[in-house]
Amino acid sequence: MKKVESNIPVSPALKPLKGESGVTLVLVLVLMTILGLSAGIAGSTWSSLTRRAREADLLWKGGQIRAAIGS
Repeated sequence: MKKVESNIPVSPALKPLKGESGVTLVLVLVLMTILGLSAGIAGSTWSSLTRRAREADLLWKGGQIRAAIGS
């Protein structure tokens, strides 16, 4: 049986390189893991910063109320 060659041009970027067996997939997975961890750390940091800001605001308001009652 004869192989039929197609005349459709294939981009060199789509042709697999010799010895490249899933290296790109592993790199993408590693990058996604790093991005996920970074986003998780950033989210927890943002959450604690906003909590501290709310606590500081409540302490200031409490001081204002205490001063108003005391005068």
